[in-house]
Amino acid sequence: MKPVIFCGPSLNVQEAAKILDAVYLPPAGQGDILGVIENLKPSAIGLIDGVWDGQVVWYREIMLALDAGIPVYGSSHIGAVRAVELAACGMRGVGRIYETLKEQDFLDYGEAACSWKCDAEQYIRLGEPMVNVRATLAAAVHDGIIDEGNRADMEAAAASIFYQDRTWDRVLHDFARISEAEFSDRFNAWLGQGYVDQQALDALKLVESLRNPLPVEKGTDRQWKGAGLTQCVQDRFTLLPKAKGRVSRSEIVDYAALHHPGFNEINFNALNRKLVMLFAHELGVESDSELESIEEERFRRRRKLNDDQDFAEWMKKNDLTVEQFSEMMAERAVCHQLHRWLMQVKQPASRNTRAVLEELKMRGDYPQIADKVALRNRLIEEKVKLPDKIEQIETGSLFREHLVQTGIPWEYDYRVQIQEYGLSGSSFSMELYKSRFAREYMRELVLGDGKDTGNDS
Repeated sequence: MKPVIFCGPSLNVQEAAKILDAVYLPPAGQGDILGVIENLKPSAIGLIDGVWDGQVVWYREIMLALDAGIPVYGSSHIGAVRAVELAACGMRGVGRIYETLKEQDFLDYGEAACSWKCDAEQYIRLGEPMVNVRATLAAAVHDGIIDEGNRADMEAAAASIFYQDRTWDRVLHDFARISEAEFSDRFNAWLGQGYVDQQALDALKLVESLRNPLPVEKGTDRQWKGAGLTQCVQDRFTLLPKAKGRVSRSEIVDYAALHHPGFNEINFNALNRKLVMLFAHELGVESDSELESIEEERFRRRRKLNDDQDFAEWMKKNDLTVEQFSEMMAERAVCHQLHRWLMQVKQPASRNTRAVLEELKMRGDYPQIADKVALRNRLIEEKVKLPDKIEQIETGSLFREHLVQTGIPWEYDYRVQIQEYGLSGSSFSMELYKSRFAREYMRELVLGDGKDTGNDS
C-alpha cells in the first residue's frame, strides 16, 4: 500500500515524487477520498488541493478514512482548511497556512481559496490565494521593498478582491499608491524573485510528513449523526468492480428503476422494511444471535445456498461482506419479531386475516384461491366427515406429506412459521387434513389408478 496525495497547483508532482513514492491524484472533489478508501486501500492520505465550488470534499469522507485507521494529513489549500475543522477528529495539519488558520477565531475559507486551470496536465493558477499574498508582502517588508503601512494597505486591497479575480496586477491597480509609478515598477521588479508560494512550501512539508505518517490517535471524537449522508456518499461514489467494468450502487438502483419490471414492488417492500426498523427502534425491539441464525438458515434454504462454497460465491456476486449480510439478517429477524408481536399482542383475535386478504386482492390472486377453497369445502360437505381433533403426531406426518405432494418449500420449523403466518395449531392441522382429502379425491376422480397429480386444490 502506498500513500495517496490529492494535489494540483500547490505541488510539483515531479519534485514531490523524488521525495516520496506515492499515488498522486488530481484535486479532490466529493467522493474522491471515499473512492480511494474503497479501491486503493492507501497507507495514508494527503489532502492538498481540492475542488472549491459546489463539489468540495465531504467531512465525512475524511472521518471514514480515520475510522478505518488511515492517517489523513492536510495542508496548503482545502487540505489546510479541513485539517483545522477536523483536528479534533484526528486529521493532522501541516505547514504555516494550517497554523495560521488554526489561530483564527473564525475560520476564513477565503484565505486559502484560489482558482486554476489544467493545461496539458499542468495546473496553472488563475488567481492569487490570500495566504500567498500575505507571505509575499511579508517578504517584501523584510527585503525593504515596502514598509508596514504599504503592506497593510496592499493586504486590504487584495482581500477586497474576489479570489477568482485576485491577481498581482489587480492588487497593485487597487492599491491606494498606484499613482506612484516608481513604486509599482520597483515592486514588480522584485516580485519575479521575491514571490513566496506558501501553498507550495506547505505542500512539500506534507509530502515529507507522509514519509513516516503518525498513526491515527485513538479516542478522538469522531461521533457523527449523519448516517444517511454517509450512505449517500458511499452509494454515489464507491465503485464496485464487476466483470465488465465498475459501477456505483446508485447507478444499479437507477437502472433497475427504469428496466426491472418488478421495481415498483421491490421499492415498496424495501421502504416498508426500513419503516419497520424505525418502528422497532422506537419500541426498543432488537435482534439476537439465535434469531439471526434462524433467518440465515431460512434465507439459505430458500435460495438453495446450503453449500458454504455456493454461499460464498453468492456473497461475492452480490457485493456483500459478512457484516453486511449479518445486518440484513438482523433486520429480517426484527421484522419477524414485530410480526409476531402484532398478531399475538395487538390483534390476537383477527391476527393477519384481513391484511392477507387485502394483499391477495391487490395481487389479483384472491378470486382463484377463493373459488378453489369453496369447491373443496363443498366436496368435503358431500363426501367426508371431518374429525374434531387431529393429534400432534398426525400433524407432523400430514405436513411432511404436504411438502412432498405440493413441492412448496417451507423455510423453517413449521411450528415457528405458522405463528408468523397467523395460523393456530388446530387450524393448521385441519387445513392439512382438508388438503389431503382434496388430493385423494382428485386422484380418484381424474386418474382412477392411484397415481397422484402432485397438485393441491
